[in-house]
Amino acid sequence: MLAKLGAVANSKKNRVHGERKIFDGPFDHFQNKDNAAFGNDQWLEHCKKTLSDWQQVREPSRLSFGWLKKTIKTKLMAKDYCPAHLRPMADLLNEKEFEGNQCFVLDVGGGFGDNFYGLETALGDSSRIKYFVVDDPKQAAFGREVMGDRPIVFQSQIELSIRYQVATLVSTLQYVEDWKSLLYTISQVTEKHLYICRTPLQNSKPDFCLMQTISFQPEFEEIGKENLWVLNEESLLDYLSALGWRLSSKSDISDYSANLWNLPKEFQEVYYANLLFEKV
Repeated sequence: MLAKLGAVANSKKNRVHGERKIFDGPFDHFQNKDNAAFGNDQWLEHCKKTLSDWQQVREPSRLSFGWLKKTIKTKLMAKDYCPAHLRPMADLLNEKEFEGNQCFVLDVGGGFGDNFYGLETALGDSSRIKYFVVDDPKQAAFGREVMGDRPIVFQSQIELSIRYQVATLVSTLQYVEDWKSLLYTISQVTEKHLYICRTPLQNSKPDFCLMQTISFQPEFEEIGKENLWVLNEESLLDYLSALGWRLSSKSDISDYSANLWNLPKEFQEVYYANLLFEKV
């Protein structure tokens, strides 16, 4: 979800503010914690701010910083603009196979609908899409309040009676302790495509765990901690292949190592990639 992306502070600014750590570890399993970040009240306030920031960019009348209005509107909010990490998803949903047919999309960890909010300007006629978001009740309540008449259905768990054409995990898979069971369930109910992005990957070691401190700029106020996996990409692809998925595209590979500056060197070679799979 877009809100999660804003929770990882820029590493250069971290260092300016006293070598501030984002991650602890590595560990071979999830650690006990009593101050979970996702789902608490501070997290919800962050989500509200994320939406407000997006609305200011989408709707120039909300902006208050003069000449920057036109620049932001022109550069960021072209008619078909959507965030780079969601672009493969938008391109997929605009392909001919979905023209004129209703498409059921499953977004696990989709927050208050913010991934759909980022996608919709690139989708043209979004009425052909029914978008199912699975997240916690607070996110769902906020989403129902702010997403209006968008074609979003909020759920607290995956509805197994529905067959989805597309499933997506945006900055979500790594935070699920039993991520293999989640992928198995998604594979049982998804017919055509699976999209995974903003999940930390590496190729040099078996899967390992980190503890992430969730804080927000500019004050770096800590709201809690979350466990996450750093997955071995080859092992991930092998597991998905066993579930009947074939990697159809890999794009936007971006180095994530600067955020792991305090870890042993051999655990810093981590990256993001946009991974699109098709059912075989």
